[in-house]
Amino acid sequence: MANELVKWNGGNLIKSPSPVEKSRQAREAAVALLGAQQQRIEVRGEQGQVAVSLRPYPGLPVDVPRICAVHGALGHGNSHSGLYAARYVFGKDGRFRLGSMIALTETLYMRQYAGNGQRLTVPSDDLGEETCPLCGACGHGSVLCHVCGLEVCYGRSSGTYFRCYPRCGGEGVMKRKARVQVGVTPVDMGWR
Repeated sequence: MANELVKWNGGNLIKSPSPVEKSRQAREAAVALLGAQQQRIEVRGEQGQVAVSLRPYPGLPVDVPRICAVHGALGHGNSHSGLYAARYVFGKDGRFRLGSMIALTETLYMRQYAGNGQRLTVPSDDLGEETCPLCGACGHGSVLCHVCGLEVCYGRSSGTYFRCYPRCGGEGVMKRKARVQVGVTPVDMGWR
């Protein structure tokens, strides 16, 4: 316990998680965030009724998760690099507009997304010209990989031919298809 942070909790010593454990937790949380794209959203209340979902209002940001086709290393040892988000902001006109692209670091994920169940959908008609913050590739929205089921950047695409990140290995001809994208609203970091 020489160099470890130790907290006192009413007579019980609580050790903070090791860097390896923190990295594992962040990787699992990132996989859960990306997995939100593959699930049908259904929020249930205590009695089993469908709860009221978050309604968009002007200025509401929604971060839609992506993985970089070039730098994506999801599930490779301790690495969870290659994750980023496209931030869309709901406007007064009732549509989402692309605000910015955000590289997801472990710290940012743990502060804004871990345990966050505030999910919203962004229709494909509202997607904009996205530029991956990790490799610089750009294209309209992202590409849905038919193998891993994740939204991937255009970093390893040529013309209409798509290649997913190396650990996935999915590839094929891209086809335009209308779909909704699932994102999360970042946690309010305002100090109270």
